[in-house]
Amino acid sequence: MGLDAAIGINSERHRHLNWTKYEPRGLVGHWTFCSKLPAQNLFKDVAGTTAVNADGDRIGYVKNDAPLIGDGFGNRLGSFLRTMRDTDTYKPVFRTGTADDCCGWAEFTNTNADTQEGFVGGVLQSENATNWGGVSATKFSDLIMNNQNYTMFAVVKADPADDSNNKTFYYQRGGKASGDTTNSNYFAAQRYSNETYSQGYACPSCSPGSESTTTAPFADTDIHLITAVGRAGTEAANISIDGVELDTETLDSLMNMDFDSQGDQSSVTVPGGAFVSIGYQMAQGNVADAAMTQGFNGRIYEIMVYVGDVLPNEIQVVEEYLMAKYCIEPTNPADGRGMVGHWDFTKKIPSGNLTQNVDGTTPVNGSGEYIGYAKNFATGEISTGYKLGDFVRASANDNTRPTFGTGGQNNHSYANYGGGRSIGLRAGYFTSGDSDDDGGVATNKFSDLAMSSQNYTAWYVVDNQTATGDAARILELNGYGQANTDLGQFQLARGTAGSSSPYLRHTWRDDGIGTYPNNLEYVQDQSASPMADGFKIIAVIGDTGPGATRMFINGTEVYNVTQPSDFDITFSKTSDSGTGSAHVGLGCTPDDAGITTYGWEGKLYEVQVYKGTLSAADFNNVQTFLENKYNVSQESVLYTISECVGHWDFTATAFGGSVNMTVNRDGSGGQPSSGDYIGKLINQAPGNASAEKLGAFVRSGADDNTRPTFQTGGVNGRSYAQYSGTQSLRSGYFNSAAATADGGATSNTFTPLEFNNFSTTTFLVAEWEGDVPAVNAYPYYLRGSDTSSGGLARTSIRKQNSTQIAANTYSASVGNQFVYSYSTDDLSGGPGLITFKNGVGASGTQLFYDGVVTDTDGDAAFVSSKKIHLDLTSPGANYVSVGYMVDSDGIAAASGSWVGKIYELIVYNKVLSDSEIDTVNEYIAAKYGLSIG
Repeated sequence: MGLDAAIGINSERHRHLNWTKYEPRGLVGHWTFCSKLPAQNLFKDVAGTTAVNADGDRIGYVKNDAPLIGDGFGNRLGSFLRTMRDTDTYKPVFRTGTADDCCGWAEFTNTNADTQEGFVGGVLQSENATNWGGVSATKFSDLIMNNQNYTMFAVVKADPADDSNNKTFYYQRGGKASGDTTNSNYFAAQRYSNETYSQGYACPSCSPGSESTTTAPFADTDIHLITAVGRAGTEAANISIDGVELDTETLDSLMNMDFDSQGDQSSVTVPGGAFVSIGYQMAQGNVADAAMTQGFNGRIYEIMVYVGDVLPNEIQVVEEYLMAKYCIEPTNPADGRGMVGHWDFTKKIPSGNLTQNVDGTTPVNGSGEYIGYAKNFATGEISTGYKLGDFVRASANDNTRPTFGTGGQNNHSYANYGGGRSIGLRAGYFTSGDSDDDGGVATNKFSDLAMSSQNYTAWYVVDNQTATGDAARILELNGYGQANTDLGQFQLARGTAGSSSPYLRHTWRDDGIGTYPNNLEYVQDQSASPMADGFKIIAVIGDTGPGATRMFINGTEVYNVTQPSDFDITFSKTSDSGTGSAHVGLGCTPDDAGITTYGWEGKLYEVQVYKGTLSAADFNNVQTFLENKYNVSQESVLYTISECVGHWDFTATAFGGSVNMTVNRDGSGGQPSSGDYIGKLINQAPGNASAEKLGAFVRSGADDNTRPTFQTGGVNGRSYAQYSGTQSLRSGYFNSAAATADGGATSNTFTPLEFNNFSTTTFLVAEWEGDVPAVNAYPYYLRGSDTSSGGLARTSIRKQNSTQIAANTYSASVGNQFVYSYSTDDLSGGPGLITFKNGVGASGTQLFYDGVVTDTDGDAAFVSSKKIHLDLTSPGANYVSVGYMVDSDGIAAASGSWVGKIYELIVYNKVLSDSEIDTVNEYIAAKYGLSIG
């Protein structure tokens, strides 16, 4: 903490990620305000002699830290940038930041009417021109750039209090290489007064004369990474926010920018036409106060400019480096797609979007504080920008306000709706005396907005805490239906289905088209109470077509219906009477006076509402984004398929709120960090209908040499277990003295289980990293007794002592059944998926590599009645191991251990159908970035 506080930098991130700023090649401009103190790249004076050394110092000079090789020929965008004059009014302020800021920055306080703070450098004219661009002073190299060969990254935080002004954070002007000798071309990146981010090019002598990409509005106070990519090709130029592409453009003209190190600009041919500025735009050829325009107000952390084609994977490397460095949370991938409501309680604190008071003052800054006001981050309806108000707020009574909670799902914060059912945040055009504050025209921009049940998408991230109460509202939207005096209502409620288990129901209602219950449609979760309570990501789609109105919970579809009618809701900012007056409630139902009823109890993390049915790609992107954000994997998809009896996953350190793996074999030592041992791993599978499965866990022996290590940074960023030839995690009823701890009834519930030896399906994601083994190496081995003969029965996957992967099933009363994966399909060329479908009949057994069949086998003697019996009465005969073939004592057998990575192992006690195999394959392909099938 002392180091971070002293230098204003997240040093831990830098130690691991600093190298990425020099890759990819072609970095010609790199200006960073996240610096050690005393700074080596920031100086208080314009001459660059006195280092910035404390929070609050003014910055007069910033060095270009791009490597000297620059574009590959030693050309860069100068050696430095400096302020216009050596006085404080022209200099931004250096700030070190706090732990929440993660890094230091330059603070700019410009307005469009008063722009002075900023930096500029290049081949300029007039006042002190040599210092700006002479050869000896700045080495503003000979460099040719163009709009189709350009990538810029900027980390900024705009001050939204200044949103009436356009704010330029980076500007670059270069002389045209040929033709036009009067004008130069420029590139600009800025935040416009309408809260959008934009990057654009202008060329006075080109046709078209300008081209740009622009995002939807970002009405927030967050730090953002803006990536601007200029490329030739259809829709190849783009702008991204926080790694999410938000707009594209086909560049129709080639716009050159030519920089020249010589003061006479002999090849530029445009006087004063080659320079770079940060914090404002500079008029062509002038060094004067009047030349500075559209100044930035807010924070600039870092800017990087590349010349040349930076590949998509290289762009991702830089984006991941910068987002990690500055603690930037990814942007929702469907921003700008018609989002009309987005209330998010997971933002960093002190919060700019959550305040303690109902009037939007006093930011929420710690656990337990009241939340009186929550900003709506939605970008608005695509055509109009209309949305469901600018905020929701509580009434003035403390008892109506939720509290701010920390340490929730994946360590995210949330709004805590406690007992009593009187808590609620709402907005609308109410009949009460405080209607303006609650949502009236003057303060809340509660827009005229029409929505439809057949054109609707929403996500609700919640944790139901109690079964108490009927029809508790998580979200309610009230407006007019098809008739202007009738109610239109959209609602997600948690209630009680008669006297049976709780449910979650999303309802659309329109009193203008009939009477209850013929005037509504709904989708709901009708499962048992464990599904109704606890953390979940709920997605709802309202659409036309058979079964097109759907509900998903944690990625699994739980209900669908065909809507017979379209149910409408219209919000009006000018009406304060009638049952359909416009209001929104989070965690409650507000009436026309703004009084809350039907309160909900639980933790509310985030709500997103879209006017429109998103494309399948956008829907999946948002779902994946939320699953990653909250660390909710799609294991629920796996468990919708019955008879999942084994699931050992090294990619998740927690499962269902509990630790999934521990450093020590007895469950102590906590979750492993990268390089730590894995002593115990939970079997996440739910089991068969009787909850019987292949043990509750697998664990190592007592010797450290038997424990694999936990490693991060594997395929698609996933963690894994690293095996090097002596490790195994196992469970069973062994002959050893530690039999009970290793799998006995009291500790491991190694339940009596009839395992269908010739009716099973197994999925393994792994990578072999050793040489051809001297003996077979087993990533998975299961042993029990043959129900027909009492003799040995087993099933396994193994790496042969050749270039093969083999899967094998054996029963003493029948014999062996082998299938093989040959040659390069042996997991040695990188991570892959092995699927072992062990069915009955002459060709019922198949082995797949990445979804493609590599071998088929079978025998009429192999029938479904052949089972492996697993129980707790036969020591030394019942066990399962991951990474090694163990013997009856639970120690390494003669045949050997895996060498390489194991990511995940899933076992079903039945032969899966093709569609069920496809479901698991889709889960694995998405999780590991593999091409399956």
